[in-house]
This record gives sequence, structure tokens and C-alpha cells, in this order.
Amino acid sequence: MKMHMYRLVSTAVLLLAGVIFASTAHADGVYGDFAVDWYYMAGHHMDGDVTGEGDTLAIDGYNAFQLRRIRMGFKRSLAPNLAMDFRLEAGMPDFLSNIQGNSAVATPFVKDAHMTWSLSDDVNLRFGLQGNLINENPESFWGYRSVEKTILDLQKIEPSRDLGISLNATLDDFSLRILAGNGNGDKSESYEGKEIFATAGYRIMPGLLAEAGICFEAENDEDQTHTTLLGLLGYQSPAFHGGVQYAMYKQAYGDDTEDLDINLLSVFGAVPVSPKMEVLARYDMSDANPAADGIQYFRMADYAPTNTIIAGVAYTPVPNFQLIPNVEYVSYGDPEEEGVETPDADTIVRLTIWNKW
Repeated sequence: MKMHMYRLVSTAVLLLAGVIFASTAHADGVYGDFAVDWYYMAGHHMDGDVTGEGDTLAIDGYNAFQLRRIRMGFKRSLAPNLAMDFRLEAGMPDFLSNIQGNSAVATPFVKDAHMTWSLSDDVNLRFGLQGNLINENPESFWGYRSVEKTILDLQKIEPSRDLGISLNATLDDFSLRILAGNGNGDKSESYEGKEIFATAGYRIMPGLLAEAGICFEAENDEDQTHTTLLGLLGYQSPAFHGGVQYAMYKQAYGDDTEDLDINLLSVFGAVPVSPKMEVLARYDMSDANPAADGIQYFRMADYAPTNTIIAGVAYTPVPNFQLIPNVEYVSYGDPEEEGVETPDADTIVRLTIWNKW
């Protein structure tokens, strides 16, 4: 009860502080968005599993409304070449928590808190908690974060943001972005290692971008490192937006433990079929990923390769408001470990309501 009250009070304080600051600081813009789902679990590989408490999970057929994500932030120009951005985010627990009786309120946390110093029209430095630059262009070309995260974020290969300092520079059709951060996402640092994220892009023609990137971190032990190499080809025009993203992740342990290698591929796109309607589709492929069972709102199997298909229709009756019926289907390959059965497929049917302001 005390923890519940603490969360309620902290939530109210954060929201009130944001509103007061935005109103008194004459913020350049108060902005945000939210995604509300009705979802139906048509099938899940964990259905019938027995928990550590001896309860049997009844997942197939489970359905509910959920506030999957709500964000609110504000920006302010402090000087001609200096600006700040602060944003909160909250979301309700997923179906697995609900089924096990662990329902809870949507508790906000700090998602972004950074300052941007523009050295020129083409170069800036950013300090603080900020979006991970490796996700920005893939998410822009995909265009439906309201439906699902991009593959590196979804599979928890790299954090969606980090606390550190970044350099962003453009020269004609070339771009370079480097972020040095804790490597621990939006959480506080827990070890001495730091992570470097870097991308270089070239705009081949209007709307067409090729980008390559690398992420490297020396973790707790100097011999324990992880490296991610990635490439993106994205295109955006009034008739189509989408792209192809490929990544290779390697976790090296520096002892007799076998290195962890994960290859990932994502092909995605959307086509408008009328002024207010767009068809979207995506295919993801990933090697077995030990972090996959922690994917919130889905909980994929962590011991088998995954093939994910996402399809939907986005209807926009008015600007900044969408109704998106969609389905996410995951099939599994054979596990590497002998004697382990291939998991059953997962299917989630959703109606997503999305709005931004």
C-alpha cells in the first residue's frame, strides 16, 4: 500500500511540475502522443505453462484494453543556439503481468531530458538523456512506432535512448552522428563501461538514404564486450515509405563462455491507398535471442529463432489521429539445443488508437 501511494504521489508531482514549468517558461511547444489498444491473444507459446507458484497460464483467448504508451513533453529555446527538451512516458503492464494478478497503474518516468547546443546550422552537440541515434532513421522510415518498435529496439539489442553526449553533423548529402553514453538506456549507470554509438549516412537521391552504423561497449569486465554492426536503406515519398535494416550483434565474454551472435533483418513499408488510408506491412527475422522473453506486450521465446510478420491498415479520419487494426504473428525455428521442442506460434490481434498533439 505504501509503495502504491508513493507511486501515485510521485506521478502527480511529476505531471504537476511539467504543467507548471510549461506554462511559466513559455515553452515553444508542449507535445505528446498516446497509443491505446484493444488486443486479443489468438495464440501464444506460453499458454498452459506452469509458473513458479504452480499456476497455469491461460493466455489463449485473453483480451483487454491497455494504455500501451503515453508521452508528454515540452521544448523551449533558451537562446538562439541553445534549446532544451523534457519528456515523460508511461505505460500499463502487459498481459503476462495482468494474468498473474500483478495489475498496476501506468507510472511515468523520464524518457528524455537534454539540451542541444547548435554550433552552426549543420552541427550541434546534445547533452543528457536522449534518443539513440541508431533508431531514429529506421523509426522515421517505418512510421508506425504506435504499432511496434523497430527491430533493434524491439529485440532489446540496443537501448532506445542513452544518457551522454552526442555530436550531429551534416555536410550536403552526408551525415555523421556519434553518441557516447552509459550504455544503460534510461536507467542509471551500474558499471564502469561506456558505449559508443556512431552512424554515417548518405542521401543518394531525394527520399533515399543509405546509413551504416556501429555500437561498441566494454562492459563490467574489460574482456566482456558487445558490438553491433548495422546497415539501413530507407526510402520516403508520397507514394511509399519503408526500408530494409540488417544488423549483426556479438557478445564476447572473454573466457570459455561461447560468444553470443545474433543476426537480424527487418523489411518494412507502407503504401497509401486513399488520402485517409494506408496499408502497412513488415517482416522481421532474428536468431535466438536470450532477451526476447523480456519483450513487453509480446514475450517471445528466447531459445529459438523468430520470424515476425506485422500487417495492418491505418485510417486517419482527421490529422494526428489514427485507427489501426493490426496483427502481429511470430513463428519459431528449431531451437539449437537438442531435445527442445519448437515453440508454438504467437498471434496478437489489435485495434490501436493513436493520437498526437
